[in-house]
Amino acid sequence: MASASQVIEIHSDTKPSFHPLFNDEDAEIILSSNESMRFRLPRFTLKKASDYFRNIFANKPVTEDQHHVIPFPTEPVEHVLFMISPLPTTSPSTFDKIEAIINVMQYLDTQGPLNAFRQHVLPVCYDKPVKLYELGVKLGWPELEQRGAELTFPINLLLTEDKNVITQLSQLSGPVLLKLL
Repeated sequence: MASASQVIEIHSDTKPSFHPLFNDEDAEIILSSNESMRFRLPRFTLKKASDYFRNIFANKPVTEDQHHVIPFPTEPVEHVLFMISPLPTTSPSTFDKIEAIINVMQYLDTQGPLNAFRQHVLPVCYDKPVKLYELGVKLGWPELEQRGAELTFPINLLLTEDKNVITQLSQLSGPVLLKLL
């Protein structure tokens, strides 16, 4: 069992509860979403999967008063922790869920799971080609960027009246939008 001096607590301000699949008392590290769901994980798992934690563990001794806030909701945090544990998980069903999970992966710097996650992105995003293109640019994934651009071919991006497409285009930076057009 971990002693108090071996625990890093990543928390928020509301009363927490532990996730039933991440509540092993022998795990040394306690993580928390910004919705106060707690997760216990072995230090080894986090250190191997995440450059964020690898740097924390390398640069600071683990003490009970060391606190970090992970500024993400429970669902995407849970999905990422399932992937690095590895526990079975379902594919996200919407682009918003994909983006939330990718944001957690980028924050925690989990390159392996992020690369494995690519297979989930394409099928869900075919109906949002501009978002798919933007995601490919953001992540530096040329094949995703190219596929998103190809999926915009049937859409007249300059004359479209589709409010969703207009909103997506307006969120692109100038150079990214220019490259797409």
